[in-house]
Amino acid sequence: MTRGGNVCELLTITDFETVTNIKDRQVVFLSSRVHPGESNSSWVTKGLVEFLVSDDAVADYLRKRLVFKIVPMLNPDGVVNGNYRCNLSGVDLNRHWESPSALKHPTTFAMKRLLGALAAQRPVMLYTDFHGHSTMKNFAMYGCTEDQQEAQLKPLRSDEIRHIKDASAITLANHTRSRCHPGVITSHPIMAQNTKSSSSSSPSSSHAAAAAAEALSISSSSSS
Repeated sequence: MTRGGNVCELLTITDFETVTNIKDRQVVFLSSRVHPGESNSSWVTKGLVEFLVSDDAVADYLRKRLVFKIVPMLNPDGVVNGNYRCNLSGVDLNRHWESPSALKHPTTFAMKRLLGALAAQRPVMLYTDFHGHSTMKNFAMYGCTEDQQEAQLKPLRSDEIRHIKDASAITLANHTRSRCHPGVITSHPIMAQNTKSSSSSSPSSSHAAAAAAEALSISSSSSS
């Protein structure tokens, strides 16, 4: 649990029906809302989750090849209590990634530990943390170059993302008639002790249950 007694959820999205290569799938780790006031990051994450569990052909392709670990709300205490930037310790969690404290920064501490456990067992292709910006509009990316030097914050030009408008229209159209595939998504608390695996797949599918247990075993062991 968090300092305020709230649960920090972790979602696992992949194709649990196909178990032949699940152990070989690379991980894409996504998190959002480390800054409580940046509510637009939750809006983007919601749309992303809805797409990943849809019947869109691209989403199906991704689920069969990747395991998505998603923390939709990394600072639930701050959100619940109406903070703009800090948690209940009065600190900005996004400034304490190097040496997070289990007491003062419990969610980022647990998530960094989980990332390390995942990276030790399979490749982590990408980690992305979704934010909002007080003045910058549209899309922007901020990251590290190969030599670990901070890259320049640079908004994308419209001609660099000319495909997004059409793709978004197609995705929204698909959402109106799609349903979540069985065996696609699981949810459990990232902060919980002795977390039990659960899957939305059919109870009669032993393969899906085994795949779900395998996919979540890393998370459960790293949070204990």
